[in-house]
Amino acid sequence: MRAQGGRCEGADSAVVPVTLITGFLGSGKTTLLNHVLRDPGGLRLAVLVNDFGSVNIDAELLREADEEVVSLANGCICCSLSQGLLSSLSKVLRRPDRPDRILIEASGVSDPFEIVETLADPEVHAHAPLDGVVAMVDAVSAPGLRDMSLTLAVRQVTCAGLVVLNKIDLVTDIETARKWLRDIDAGVPVVETRHAALPLTTLLGLGNPPAKSDSDPAPHDFETVTLERDSPIPLRSLHAFLDALPRGVLRAKGILDIAEKPDHRCILQFTAGRAEIKVGTAWQSETRQSRLVIIALRGEIDATGLRNLLHMEDLCALQTVDTAYTK
Repeated sequence: MRAQGGRCEGADSAVVPVTLITGFLGSGKTTLLNHVLRDPGGLRLAVLVNDFGSVNIDAELLREADEEVVSLANGCICCSLSQGLLSSLSKVLRRPDRPDRILIEASGVSDPFEIVETLADPEVHAHAPLDGVVAMVDAVSAPGLRDMSLTLAVRQVTCAGLVVLNKIDLVTDIETARKWLRDIDAGVPVVETRHAALPLTTLLGLGNPPAKSDSDPAPHDFETVTLERDSPIPLRSLHAFLDALPRGVLRAKGILDIAEKPDHRCILQFTAGRAEIKVGTAWQSETRQSRLVIIALRGEIDATGLRNLLHMEDLCALQTVDTAYTK
């Protein structure tokens, strides 16, 4: 199997079923994959992700890594989608340690029906048939989505054969999120989770979703800005930076060098006005640097202003952002 002209060509002896994980920004897709990678149930998995940095790979699992593939001691691999879906699928299926299953993490602002259509191509389906689509839903923020964000989230749910209603521990009225889902698709199976803790077996064997949607594709009116800083960030300055983010910011995530934790990376997750900072693995010989990715509605952010703000040292911590700091 090889990618050529946007298509996959070639022949392989056995098919490898594919499960697509979709869901709007911050719904818990990466957290779910972290659980799966730590306990793959004896299966050799290939997980295709948009960004290695957001996947928390335990040190004892890591075997080797290059620019495109991270190999784990339990036989699983992570493959970057930076070269495109078809190229990544071909690379995985050509490996000598051929996986038993492939999981694809879709971008939070992607329309899953477009990915489903790509996987339905006969030349792709012959080698990597779609086994099912799982949609992650944030119980906290989903009912409040509006405009193009809502349109995209609805398409993600209607494409799925299983919905994972995540973060149920963070809401006081779970029925609001349940009703939001019922209004979209009353018949789709739903499982409720905390911290996206779900066994791999629940995600498998769901059956193929429809290859096409009856409605128009979701708009892609989102933009991404990457911010970098070489010097450590004081925690109070980080708080103030998050507080200053405009309303159009939907998601922020990254690995940070925080002054109060000089020996360890810190992992930032920001969604729907709530930030979580976790202490990660120790810095090794690599250059210490903070790298933050921000996703927003198009035209809602000033990239230069945000870069300047991230580099300021004398910001006051306004503390209106709900921040959880986890050791």
